Amino acid sequence: MGMRVAGAGRGREDCTERGPVTLRVTRLGWSVLALAVMLTSTALWHARPLGLGLACGFLAALILARYCAGVALAGLYGEWIPPLAPQAGEEVAIAVRLTAFRAAPPFALLAWQPMARRSEMVATLAGIERRPVRHRWTLRFPRRGLVTLPPLEAEVAMPFGLVAARGRISASATTMVLPVTGIVRRDLRDHLTRWLECRALSASPGDEELSHLRAYRPGDPPRRIHWPASARHRELLVAERFEPTSRRLALAIDTAVPREFARFENLISIAATLVEHLQTRDWTVSLHGAWLGPEGTEGNLQHLLTALALARIGTSPVVESIPVGRTCLVLAVNAVDAAGIMPEPLVLTLSDCEHLVRLPRRGGI
Repeated sequence: MGMRVAGAGRGREDCTERGPVTLRVTRLGWSVLALAVMLTSTALWHARPLGLGLACGFLAALILARYCAGVALAGLYGEWIPPLAPQAGEEVAIAVRLTAFRAAPPFALLAWQPMARRSEMVATLAGIERRPVRHRWTLRFPRRGLVTLPPLEAEVAMPFGLVAARGRISASATTMVLPVTGIVRRDLRDHLTRWLECRALSASPGDEELSHLRAYRPGDPPRRIHWPASARHRELLVAERFEPTSRRLALAIDTAVPREFARFENLISIAATLVEHLQTRDWTVSLHGAWLGPEGTEGNLQHLLTALALARIGTSPVVESIPVGRTCLVLAVNAVDAAGIMPEPLVLTLSDCEHLVRLPRRGGI
C-alpha cells in the first residue's frame, strides 16, 4: 500500500528547503587548479602575462563551474512513486517523477537502496526539459512494515565537469511492505476442514459450507448425509451447513516470543498465508494479537495483511487475545495451554506450520 508524504508535490518553493548542497572539486577540477597554480607561479617568476592570463582563466572557469552546478541542481525536483503493496523480499518496480524548472544538464540520480541500506546511483540522465519525466528501476525490501524512503539526490557536474554539486531534490516518502505469503499444503487444508467439521459455527443451517455434523434422524433427506464422515464414524451423519454471513474465523497470533525474532517473522508470514487462503475462500477472518488491542481487527485482505505487516513482539500471552465465544485458530511459536477456553481453539505451533505451509525462499528471514 503506497503512500506519499503530504506536501511532496508543492513545487518550486520546496527547492529552498531541501537541505544544503554539497560541492566537490572533480579530478579534472583539481588538475585545472594545479595547472592554474603552476602557471601563476611561473608567470610571476618569469614575468609572463600570458601565463598569468591563462591561470586567471582557469580559476574563473572553476568559479563559474561552482556557481552553475549549484544553479542547475536548484532547478531539479523529484518525487517518489512508491510501489503498491510490495512484499518483503519480492523484486518490485519503483519509479520517480523528475521535473526541471529550466532545461537541466546531464546529472546522476541517487536513491536509497533498502538491501544495501545506503543511497546509490540508479541512473545517469542526459538531461531533461521542462516537462516531467519518469524513471523506474527494481529493488527489494528486506523487511515488512512501514518503510521510509529518504529524499532523492542528484549530482550535477556541468558545465566543464570541474565542480560537482550534490543535494536533495525531493521529499521523503513511505510505503507499506507486506509480509511474505506462501502456499497452504494439502495436509493443512484437510486438517482445517476436519477441525471445522466439528465446530457448530451457526445456529441457522444454510446451503453453503459445512457447519457441523449430527446423527441421522428419520426424515432427513439422503442428499444431506455426509458419506465420507459416516464411513469414518461407522454411523450415518448428516451435514448441517451454514450461511456465508456466519463463516467467521478468528486468528490469534502469539507475540510473546522475546529473543526469537527470526521465528516470529516466519510465524507472521504463515499467518499472512492463512489469511490469504481463507479470504480467497470467502471466509470472514479477524486478527487478534497484543499489538491490535483487545478487539482485534477485521476487514478485507489488504487491511489484514497491513495489520500483520505492523506486528511487533510483545509480552502479553496469546490466551489474552483469544476472543470469547468465537471459533479461533491460534498460531504460536511454542506450545500454548488453551485449556478451559470455550469453544476450544485449534493451536498450531511454528514447528507444525513449517511442514504445512510452503514459503518462498525469498521470504526467509
